[in-house]
Amino acid sequence: QKLSGGWLLQRHMLLVRRDECLLLADSLLNDENKLTPANVFDTSLPVPRLEYATNIPLAPQVSFVPQAESREGHLVCNKKPLALVMPLAMPEWRKQPMAGELISKDHCLRHTLKANASNLFAPLWFDLSPSRFKNPATWRQLTIGESLLVQPRDVAVGYRIQSHYTQWLLYRSLAWRGNRTVLGKNFATDFVCCR
Repeated sequence: QKLSGGWLLQRHMLLVRRDECLLLADSLLNDENKLTPANVFDTSLPVPRLEYATNIPLAPQVSFVPQAESREGHLVCNKKPLALVMPLAMPEWRKQPMAGELISKDHCLRHTLKANASNLFAPLWFDLSPSRFKNPATWRQLTIGESLLVQPRDVAVGYRIQSHYTQWLLYRSLAWRGNRTVLGKNFATDFVCCR
């Protein structure tokens, strides 16, 4: 969807049926002042202040129960967990500073992020497998490389999600398409999600 000021909103919905996972994500891209390999490291260019928020309505009997030390939480119905929700763009541990949150507000799951960036990716990963709920789960933000340079997070992002012994890799290009490396894999595409 095109927005005012040259912004473009792209919504991602991916159901990984065999693995019982769901990805809901928004990409906010600056369609007018695009990043290019020539200007990506130019510090004289103005960088916009982005404030992102989305609300996912919850059924009346469903609530969000956040973890105390980490930023993930469970969607619960009558004390029975339905899903583990991980806000991948935020650090896992609450001790690490972050301008954003994942909370329950007005009976919605509210996801917010703030960043000084030209583009933004806001992913939520839902683990829907009850057999994995009691196992440890974690995620990490990965470093993206292109032409021997580490790329900023408004060019491309990568995440590793782990639940017990199962791991997934998520990659999203937010600027020009290039041959980039993440977690030892090369991608020249806009989006990848794999186990």
